[in-house]
Amino acid sequence: MSTDPTNASDGIDNAERVVIGSMLMSTDAALDVADLLHGWHYASPRHETIHDTILRLATGGHPHDPVAVAHHLRESGDLTRCGGESYLHGLVAAVAAPSSAAWYAGLVHEAAMKRRVRQVGARLEQVGAGDGAAIDVLNEARAELDAAVEDRSVDPSVDEQLAAALASLDEGPGVPTPWTCLDQVIGGWKPGQLYIGAARPGVGKTVMAVAATLDMARRGHPAVLFSLEMSRTELWLRMLSSVASVDGHRIQTRRLRADDRAKLDEAADRMRGLPLLIDDRPGLSMAQMQAKVRTLQRRAPLGLVAVDYLGLVKPPTWAPRNDRRVQVDAIAAGLKETARMFDVPLLAMAQLNRAIESRASRSPMLSDLRESGGIEQNADVAMLMHRATTTDNGEDPSEFKIHMAKNRHGPTTVLDLIFRGHYSQISEGPEWGRERAS
Repeated sequence: MSTDPTNASDGIDNAERVVIGSMLMSTDAALDVADLLHGWHYASPRHETIHDTILRLATGGHPHDPVAVAHHLRESGDLTRCGGESYLHGLVAAVAAPSSAAWYAGLVHEAAMKRRVRQVGARLEQVGAGDGAAIDVLNEARAELDAAVEDRSVDPSVDEQLAAALASLDEGPGVPTPWTCLDQVIGGWKPGQLYIGAARPGVGKTVMAVAATLDMARRGHPAVLFSLEMSRTELWLRMLSSVASVDGHRIQTRRLRADDRAKLDEAADRMRGLPLLIDDRPGLSMAQMQAKVRTLQRRAPLGLVAVDYLGLVKPPTWAPRNDRRVQVDAIAAGLKETARMFDVPLLAMAQLNRAIESRASRSPMLSDLRESGGIEQNADVAMLMHRATTTDNGEDPSEFKIHMAKNRHGPTTVLDLIFRGHYSQISEGPEWGRERAS
């Protein structure tokens, strides 16, 4: 039998035979191949079965020669389907040198990836012929192609996973937030986690989202803010107000004082070149946001994705138009999926319902999350924000409380901060400031 593979299917079959034959002859060859191939890489189903059997034996320290493998295939009822014991001996006889196994395994891997791409093409043709929205089709296409080129050939062993878990203890728990008190409760922004920041209108949802993304960018980590309610110009002016400590109302009304413009120019100089993107397209769908995140991730790992706010995200086409709860549940699930898919912290702002206004304490609860139990279910951390928006009841509008209503990996508590709306800032009290400086 020739072992010189060609571009034809026979050539790939020959390469698969050399790989399997080498594995039958040598434990070193079997382990080398295990670093490159899984059973699904083989075009031949019987080669897939033989490969998996050899690896089970080899990694368990058992003989994996043709006789031993034939015995196990016979016990599992797969020997006849795999060509019998004579086929296994023939595979060994066809190998000139088992040391070439890794090279032939590379050919098998390459052929497997091409088959995968062809399968994706067929799948995309089916999707494209359906009734789904064009952006959903394009987003699925990109996800399918990413999966096609993803290296799934190596699964870490338990020992390797334990070592990685222990090694992670030497790293920080997450990228710090702008607030030390919040860091002490959640350990910073963590990849793959969904953070919900919810409040009634006017309390400070956008201020929190802007502060979080700006802080992340100033730490040198790329961040993106999807603003479905405000324009990017409005948000940049808010950021300038925050960095320069110039009254935002004077900026909006263009009644700047003599030194305000100089402060804003200086703030702009400090902000130039920040790795921060604001996407202010209205009515974005989850598919559109995922497409943008995927593009940005290819340039550099994102430190934070923020969405302001969840209720304005366009629901998927399959969600019933007359069932807002189902729509919001689907959006919340999509946000969590996005965080995990791209391994990035995702901060999504949400709205609380009016029930909070009828309670004497005005303290928000998870049940106040508007139109959805799916938000509570999918959130890793739920931060319910509250402050008085007027002084009618003698309350101080600068007292900003974050009720940690859900914290999957830590305690629930209440954080006291200071809201400085005229500067688009949420700051900490003196005790937290001293701790941050120390």
